[in-house]
Amino acid sequence: MKPDSLSSAQQSELVELAAQIRSRALSTEPADRDAAERAAARLYTLGGLAPPRFAWFDSPLAARVAAYVLTYSKGLVATAPRRLAEPLARAVGVHPLGKDLREVLFERTRRLPSRRMEERLSRRLANHGAISGSTLANDAFRRLTDNPSRDLGHLLESAVVEDLGEPVRLLTGEAASLLSCWVGSSDRDDLVSPSLVVDGFGGQFDAPWAEFYRFMEGVVGPGTDSEMLAEHATIAASSGPWWPYADLCLMSERAAAMRFDDRGLAHGDPDPAITFRDGWKVFALEGVLMDESAVRRPESISLERIRAADSEEVRRLLIGRYGWEKFMHDTHAVVLDMDADADGVLRALMKAEQHVVLVCACTSTGRTFTMEVDPACKGCGEAAEWLAGGGLRMVGQS
Repeated sequence: MKPDSLSSAQQSELVELAAQIRSRALSTEPADRDAAERAAARLYTLGGLAPPRFAWFDSPLAARVAAYVLTYSKGLVATAPRRLAEPLARAVGVHPLGKDLREVLFERTRRLPSRRMEERLSRRLANHGAISGSTLANDAFRRLTDNPSRDLGHLLESAVVEDLGEPVRLLTGEAASLLSCWVGSSDRDDLVSPSLVVDGFGGQFDAPWAEFYRFMEGVVGPGTDSEMLAEHATIAASSGPWWPYADLCLMSERAAAMRFDDRGLAHGDPDPAITFRDGWKVFALEGVLMDESAVRRPESISLERIRAADSEEVRRLLIGRYGWEKFMHDTHAVVLDMDADADGVLRALMKAEQHVVLVCACTSTGRTFTMEVDPACKGCGEAAEWLAGGGLRMVGQS
């Protein structure tokens, strides 16, 4: 029978490792540049590539702008905004970029090792012929990935895509498109999975991948990819995201400050959720990317802007900043049902456009609570049952 549980020592190691991964994801310490460069150079070598020179940037945005300029508009470095001019000039002075190696290095040092590790774990652990059959491996993976690193990586990726256009317009007079600067022209098929860039080479946000397989090597024994895993783990412990090219590897510093709400989601109100050393700011509420005005100037939010929101999460947050009571008033919300519960709390189920909310007025405290519920709820009692079942989403109180 193949093993399906960890020893007590391994359980303790897993708990400690999960804490280390979380600490790395949230670290705002300056990058250990020497360690990161040594590890990245070694990954080039292990991937059959010549080691590059390195250029460091104080934010991932600056690194991606540099990639655009050095690839498409190299002669415009002299006209760059002040905060970008110095790192761009350093990058140009060091070496040209060369061929984009993100996909190549990803394939050789991540995708292939992952496949080999999955095969080894399936042979040595799973009782049903696949990694998904191993309770041990699945539990370890869940515990190591139950941290902010992945969500922060995706938030940062979205922020770079969102903010890349402005500096590129300043440099070139034209907007940067996802196709021309976020990925290389040879990687167009990967547009359906843009997380390749941050998830593939996410620095501090990339620790769970390497550490999971390194931990599992301790369970089933070391394999041929141990050194690759160790180098990826070193970079995750040493720097922010990075992007490999043939002649120049672009490395970014970690954030200078990060803020979170009580659930551990990136959240700043009214401050940015993430701030980098070159002044780049990422605004987010409850882990959702927002623009600066929505966070710092909620009075500027209009119904038109709320209705134009490109996602339900953003729309809900905008309504929260606008004020749910005001939103219900201004959209002429209709009452679907009214009653009083067993404790005498007055309740009203109301519909405001596509949103259905339960408004509860506590007669003893005089406070009013507004909670968004499943739009399928037809009455106050049904809405209360839905909330009691775990669907609680408090959207306002007064």
